[in-house]
Amino acid sequence: MHVHLKQLFDYWATIRAGRPAPNRAEVDPTKFRDLLDRVFILDHRGPREARFRLAGTRLCNAFGMELRGMNMLTLWQGESRERLALTLDRVATEPAYALVCGMMENDLGATAEYETLYLPLADDTGRMSRILGATVALNATTAFSAAPVSEQWVDAATVYGITVSRPAVSPKPVLVAMQGQGAAARAAAPQPIAVGERALPPAMHKAPALSVIRGGRY
Repeated sequence: MHVHLKQLFDYWATIRAGRPAPNRAEVDPTKFRDLLDRVFILDHRGPREARFRLAGTRLCNAFGMELRGMNMLTLWQGESRERLALTLDRVATEPAYALVCGMMENDLGATAEYETLYLPLADDTGRMSRILGATVALNATTAFSAAPVSEQWVDAATVYGITVSRPAVSPKPVLVAMQGQGAAARAAAPQPIAVGERALPPAMHKAPALSVIRGGRY
């Protein structure tokens, strides 16, 4: 798990306080200011429908459009869409959290790897109606940033069960040799329910901002 995603995970685990998930009203964006341009909140309405309530400007810029109100699953095709739909359903119903890894390609054919973290949020009835998440693009080049993302794939979707009555397990740091660098501290995820992850390189630089959908709370 990338260090930026671990930062969001640790905040979520703290406010969760041993419950299945924190209440969506407890989320304070000022606590992860540096991540706001990467963060999103989904309105999980049922199987195969998870619409953006909030979307960081880096994400909107990457796809060349405003994402709020869109069904996130429309950004994927075929088998990748099905895998992500099943993953989001598990996050919202078990409850669980998930780490998804894959590849993105832009209109010019340039590619970059990504990691996305999905964390459940509860409404006042206890239903997991929202999903807090963040996406980190990895090894992105200038060529990749020069055009909108046109296609993306899910290479691995790892789902982790949540233990109630104690804080969620934060991934433990390990040393991993990354391309172009020496050994650097990254995060190893706890033992998953479904395994399928891989070591990935570091993220792009950050520039915080957030797009908000009008009307109602998160």
